[in-house]
Amino acid sequence: MRKKYKIQRIQDDKEKLQLTITSTSKYGEGVFLENDLPLFIGGAIEGEEVIVQKTTRAQNYETGKVMDVIKPSPKRVKPFCKYYGSCTGCQLQHIQYEEQLVMKKTRVKEALNKISKLSNVEIKNTLPAPEITHYRNHARFTVRYGGKLGFVNKNTREFIQIDECKIMNKGINEKINQLQDKCEETSQLSIRHSNITSSFLIQPTLKSNQITVETGQSHYLETVDQIPFKVASPSFFQVNTAQIPTMGKIIKNHLDLKGNEIIIDAYAGVGTFAGLLSPYVKKIFAIEESPSAIQDGKDSLIKQTNIEFLQGKTELVLDNITENIDAIIVDPPRKGCDVQSIKSILTMEPKNIIYISCDPDTLARDLQLLLNGMYKIDLIQPLDMFPHTHHVETIVILTKQ
Repeated sequence: MRKKYKIQRIQDDKEKLQLTITSTSKYGEGVFLENDLPLFIGGAIEGEEVIVQKTTRAQNYETGKVMDVIKPSPKRVKPFCKYYGSCTGCQLQHIQYEEQLVMKKTRVKEALNKISKLSNVEIKNTLPAPEITHYRNHARFTVRYGGKLGFVNKNTREFIQIDECKIMNKGINEKINQLQDKCEETSQLSIRHSNITSSFLIQPTLKSNQITVETGQSHYLETVDQIPFKVASPSFFQVNTAQIPTMGKIIKNHLDLKGNEIIIDAYAGVGTFAGLLSPYVKKIFAIEESPSAIQDGKDSLIKQTNIEFLQGKTELVLDNITENIDAIIVDPPRKGCDVQSIKSILTMEPKNIIYISCDPDTLARDLQLLLNGMYKIDLIQPLDMFPHTHHVETIVILTKQ
């Protein structure tokens, strides 16, 4: 993330420039250097000539918005959302989807290239998402001005009321319509909804007589490859349900499971990958810090008796496992793995390490530690879990030499 210096809003119409975009930031913005100060421009594409209005100024960068495109890129398309550009939740709607996939592979490559031992590794083409609109099962809204639901522009901090979000699934959009202008009793609202089960969760509990939809549910139900998962409000679950089976198949196929393996699913959440892989292995340890996620996993996978849930920080729990481990799956948050976790993984010497990353920079940092001479990279596979945003998921499979 960019350092959070004090940000000044710019409202002077004189702060307009006609310029050519010279590069792309890791957040998908166009970049122009003015006196060595980067100007980050959402909605611009490298090589385009644009007229830009500056919007904010920080100590070490400025931001701007496109007012007009003088020379458009052939990769430019018309955004399909009326809030695009003001909402800032999506960053790539103005770019052809095929090019978005190329950009995400490039993002991974640029992060890995910063580490010398990773600079020449092969990276597969980004796998597209099964659905590129209405794919998200989870939305978090800011509530302002008498109960209006919306998002906050990341640059200007302006509140944008949202009546429909094109990347949220249709169930969430139905709930937006039922709740809009009626949620003044809270400042934040979370909605989770499954396209498969039609189950939903709205938090917090709302008491207004205006609201006719049920709120305050403790959990909702999702299904992945016909496996039902109970997901509580605090529990982590991948936001793109339709892409999860692809991830499970990649892991299963590359592990070449025979049925006698013992594996670890670390940072397991509700046990999604443990559940998908348990029919093909002898035993799985699922490690998760969140008490609610542990309970969800136990409730959801009660019939899969070869899964043992262990609650605690991964870096503390790993050293307590004494069995010989064949493979370890790690799916950490954006900050990546704790150094102690990596040390414990290397001490266990599993045949395979599967690293699932949502941040290419921390992935590169952690791979540098894991590639200590004992392991080699067999696969680097980016996947698009988040169409029309700069985010990219990556699966890396390491094999012991």
